[in-house]
Amino acid sequence: MNNVTRERKESVLKSLALIGLLGVILFIAWVSVQIVAVFPTAVSSLASLADSVYNYNPRGVSDLKLQPVAESVETGGELSLAWDKRFETGTYAFTFLCEEGLSVEIKTTESTFENAECGKSYTLGTVDNAQVQVNSEKKGQAPFTYTISYFKNNVYTPSSQSSQSILVTNSRFTEPGPNVNVVNVPAPEPETSTETTTETAAPEVVVVTPAPVAAVKPQPTYEYVYQVPVSDPKGFTDLKVTYLGIGSKNRNGSFTNSGTLKEGVAGVVQFSVQNIGTKTSDTWSFEAELPGGTDYTSRTQNALKPNERAIFTLTFPALSKTSVETFSVEATVTGDTNTKNDTFTSTTIVL
Repeated sequence: MNNVTRERKESVLKSLALIGLLGVILFIAWVSVQIVAVFPTAVSSLASLADSVYNYNPRGVSDLKLQPVAESVETGGELSLAWDKRFETGTYAFTFLCEEGLSVEIKTTESTFENAECGKSYTLGTVDNAQVQVNSEKKGQAPFTYTISYFKNNVYTPSSQSSQSILVTNSRFTEPGPNVNVVNVPAPEPETSTETTTETAAPEVVVVTPAPVAAVKPQPTYEYVYQVPVSDPKGFTDLKVTYLGIGSKNRNGSFTNSGTLKEGVAGVVQFSVQNIGTKTSDTWSFEAELPGGTDYTSRTQNALKPNERAIFTLTFPALSKTSVETFSVEATVTGDTNTKNDTFTSTTIVL
């Protein structure tokens, strides 16, 4: 009786063991099928990740988001440029394309660049905005295209940048219509002296009649009138001092703007004083502190009409050693409504 019971138990155990073995085999087969189904997708994802890592360029240039500005601006107007500051470290830089007759001045809370040169990069610092004044001195319309770039610390190629273009207009220039010949009227020769040159914004009232154009149909006649700005008795006076350059005189006695001084060679600094107000100024004067510590005080200067300017070229003694020199000019006039632009300070090096 005991033998029969033992045999039954062994039979049941063998059956259970066989069922368990079959279950394990089926489970392994199911897991294998799932792995095979998922494997291609996993391999593809890994390959894509590897490709992204391989092709990642930490110095690649991406777009820097600039805030929109007006499509055009009148010459002498100030543009407020701004951009999204997404980076806590590194610096921003400003550059613009060359265009005949454009003069540019850049201001930020950290630095000021007067008479900025096209194609040259100016470091603005860690700011997210800049004030730019653009003048078109030779054309009625001139494109002003600028670029803001972001540079990481100790990296000399931009990691992010963007450009915008603005049309600078000058209402003093009149664009001729089609099939009309316009005679250009030259401005009168400026007064010259050993110290100063005065430029008038425009000649006296002149009426210019273009030469007739041969055509089958009658052609209209155009007249262009230029006038010297009239002083407004109720207006204001605002003298603006602008640094133009520093260098030396060549063999012909003409000023060469090199931006630097040469050891043992007399130096020359050039700047302008312009009345950007609406009222003729009183007589005025200026003081200059030149490289090497030379101080100069001018004689009393003639009054400046609205938009009239005087260009000064000052020569000073040669410096005897290489150094970094600071120089400045300040104009003084009674009734000036804006004294912030009455002076400039700049530096140069002696080579």
